[in-house]
Amino acid sequence: MTAENPSADPHAGTKQPVVVALDTSSAASVAVVADDRVEAEWAQSRARRHAELLGPALTDVLKQAPEPELVAVGVGPAPFTGMRAGIASGLGFAVGRGLRTVGVRSHDGLALVVYEQLRADGEDIDTVRILVASDARRREVYWAEYAGLDEDGLPVLAAGPDVAKPADLAELKGLAAESSEPRPTESSPKEPGSTEPAVLRIGAGFELYPDALGAPDPRFPTEALAADIARIAARTEAAGREQLEPIPLYLREPDAKPLPGR
Repeated sequence: MTAENPSADPHAGTKQPVVVALDTSSAASVAVVADDRVEAEWAQSRARRHAELLGPALTDVLKQAPEPELVAVGVGPAPFTGMRAGIASGLGFAVGRGLRTVGVRSHDGLALVVYEQLRADGEDIDTVRILVASDARRREVYWAEYAGLDEDGLPVLAAGPDVAKPADLAELKGLAAESSEPRPTESSPKEPGSTEPAVLRIGAGFELYPDALGAPDPRFPTEALAADIARIAARTEAAGREQLEPIPLYLREPDAKPLPGR
């Protein structure tokens, strides 16, 4: 469960909309966020009946929270079958209420959680990079790299998102196949005297392929939740920045292709 933001909101003077978010990129989750606080939420890790669960969960969450002003959906990257349930449910709800729907990268939500926990623990987040990896099936991972939070409290995307074989990602990022140590800013080995930022391994992709990528940092969650998606959408909206469209983020060709001549 995503807790209330443990650090002081640096944008408390900026009016943020009440956001209801749905995300099924990994866990199935629903949340309402107001003024950077989680008013109500529901989550079921790695749920397989996303479409069946989301409707009742959304109804229950809305009973416990203020009236939403914006709808946000997680757009992946993630396997299409699960992700589409959250997007379709969010779009349907928004049409019924006459609300706008925006998209949020699911990896962004996970990066936000990690950076804010580090900051609450007194870490200098400007010296820490985060590498997020999630299951892409086909023995591949979706990945993205982040470099801190910007002036609006949003994760700074440094590379990706993209899809790769675990061994290829390890070579690209210079990852040693060893467990992450639960020490501040020391989840990837660095040469003595190095000025390169530490890289934290975050996400289920590291759980799946520890031999190639190393294990995820055990201090942090491995999947984003709707509350994190909602907070990113609210901060983006309050800052007057462009939102993503509520369209699935595809990073490779689909498995099924039309036959020649059709």
